[in-house]
Amino acid sequence: MVEPSEGTEKEKSDKESGLVKGSSQRRAEDELLRVKDSLERSEGRLRAIVDSAVDGIITIDEQGLIESFNPAAERLFGYASAEVLGQNIKILMPAPHREQHDGYLSAYLQTEVRKIIGIRREVAGLRKDGTTFPMMLSVSEVRLPEGRLFTGIVHDRTARRQVEEQRDRLFSLSLDLLGIASTDGYFKRVNPAFTQVLGWSEDEILSRPFMDFVHPDDREATLREVEKLAVGHPTLHFENRYQCKNGSWRWLAWKTMPQVDGLLYATGRDVTELKQAEASLRDERSQLEQRVLDRTQQLLLAKEDADRANRAKSDFLSRMSHELRTPLTSIIGFANLLAKSALPPRDQKRVGQVVKAGQHLLYLVNEVLDIARIEADSLHISQEPVNVHIALLEAVELVRPLAQGLEISLGIVPVSQEWYVLADNQRLKQVLLNLISNAVKYNREGGRVTVSCTDSSPTRLRLTVTDTGPGIPPEQIDGLFEPFNRLGAEKTAIEGTGLGLALAKRLTEAMHGALDVTSEIGRGSTFSVELPRGEMPQ
Repeated sequence: MVEPSEGTEKEKSDKESGLVKGSSQRRAEDELLRVKDSLERSEGRLRAIVDSAVDGIITIDEQGLIESFNPAAERLFGYASAEVLGQNIKILMPAPHREQHDGYLSAYLQTEVRKIIGIRREVAGLRKDGTTFPMMLSVSEVRLPEGRLFTGIVHDRTARRQVEEQRDRLFSLSLDLLGIASTDGYFKRVNPAFTQVLGWSEDEILSRPFMDFVHPDDREATLREVEKLAVGHPTLHFENRYQCKNGSWRWLAWKTMPQVDGLLYATGRDVTELKQAEASLRDERSQLEQRVLDRTQQLLLAKEDADRANRAKSDFLSRMSHELRTPLTSIIGFANLLAKSALPPRDQKRVGQVVKAGQHLLYLVNEVLDIARIEADSLHISQEPVNVHIALLEAVELVRPLAQGLEISLGIVPVSQEWYVLADNQRLKQVLLNLISNAVKYNREGGRVTVSCTDSSPTRLRLTVTDTGPGIPPEQIDGLFEPFNRLGAEKTAIEGTGLGLALAKRLTEAMHGALDVTSEIGRGSTFSVELPRGEMPQ
């Protein structure tokens, strides 16, 4: 009874022990599978990263044999991965590096002195088609139980090199001075224009602080500009003088940009000739201004002399007019007395001629006297409201006998009796008589003269005298109001002095008005007097 029971218990224990061992083994196997799967996934991710990398990634062993060659390396060198795996890496190198590579690798393995490992540098690569290209190479090292593994990362610099070559070509060919300077005060690089402009060699320029070349008078300002650059403020325009090798000085205009790498990138332009031209222009301008000033002074002195002479002339004319008018008045008076006495017809006619000539001379003297008074600013003008209707009517009636004698139609356009102008009544009548009598005398046979008035503006009235005469040529209009200028009428039988229009214009202006004329050859002329409006007297 006991033995079976013991046997049964033992079998049961063995069975349980076997079950435990089986469970542990299954767990270990499961863990191993998970680790293997994780490694495979990591390896897949790593392979995907390497395969999608833009740069070429190549691994070699200690003998220099290629163990991996990613797609970017295939595109870069033109080889398929299968063509280079197991091949020596030197097939990707042009001479002389191809022949020397094995020696480089062997020396490193023996001495551990790094000349390539961990250093990023530019080298030349050799494509399958035999062409070379610039590339940036970085090499790293991994030590594994089975040996060392070297990984090279290759970046194609062809496009970058082309850009740099274009930049260097521009740098070399630029007529402007291009330079790179550091904050220690030295140029690090300059283009050939520096030598062409200043005469110093490149080595001479790079070996001395750039302040050594700056003119002593410009150094303080230059230092201030450098200090501004040091805190990040660009120089948009700055001029200073640089010494040439022959001892002369050249003006340079600079533009400089500060950079975060501690370098200053500057462009300079030789503006010496421009400066000289500006100085020359300043001198010429100063000389011209002085000449203008001198000429102005001369003109002012001449004007003062002319004004004195004009005043002297006016004073003379005024005195002479008074001196002439007194005896003329006496002569005319005695002539009129003789004309009333019983004289033979022949003597009566001669006395009449004396009276007529005397009156004409007196009229001329009065006009000269009026002009002299205006020029001497001694003519008295009494401004008062003058009725336009009455003024025009009186002037027309005084000239009507002359018009009838010459068979000229003289009429007046009805004018509002409420229109007044501010004027000197006597002087206004003098102006109107001159204009109307001229329109009659210089008209053609059977012609017509019309007198009218219009309100040219709310503050002024325009009195017009229009004739149907031959008209005035345009080139003679400017001389129309010059004293003693009769525009050729002195060759005709028409009497006149050439002072009437000049006096009329000056009298009108003295009354704060304006006198102008419009004329058309063959159709006639219109003289207009524009005067300020006046208020009707209460």
